[in-house]
Amino acid sequence: TDNFTVGASLGLSSKPLEFHANLIISIANAAGAFISCAGGQILEQALFQGIAPILAGLAFLYLAYDEFTTPPPKKQGPEVNTLDNTSCVNIMKLAIPMTLNNLAGGVAGGAAGVKPILSGVMAFIASFAMMKLGYKLGIHLGPTLREKVDTHFISSCIFGSLALFSFAGFTA
Repeated sequence: TDNFTVGASLGLSSKPLEFHANLIISIANAAGAFISCAGGQILEQALFQGIAPILAGLAFLYLAYDEFTTPPPKKQGPEVNTLDNTSCVNIMKLAIPMTLNNLAGGVAGGAAGVKPILSGVMAFIASFAMMKLGYKLGIHLGPTLREKVDTHFISSCIFGSLALFSFAGFTA
């Protein structure tokens, strides 16, 4: 669900989701799923169960703050956001918390006997497809919503919600 909501957030804010950005994020998610699944129960008990949700939550809180404090774009067209949103740094700002947020699921899958390669491939497919679907929905709804509300505020709320869900995973 975080891939879908992040994609929708980008679309609502009229920020591009370039193919290579979605590909890098999906590869990071697949690698995280593969590695965490391979670790299985050992990693679940020793590291990721407690630390990953906290790190993901902090990263999503930063993204919420960053989105909330971003001034509204000037009326120069969508190319205003294109350059900075597709940089490697900004792609990794999204990829890292999303990957951390999925580690616990990979560990649980590994502990349940799921093969790491299957976990990685399925994470890649789900990540890529859900982010693109969320983005398409955000782009579609964005023009209508921008007339009524500040879409940066909505995006900030989405990232803030993801942070809260990450922290809730820590306390569960």
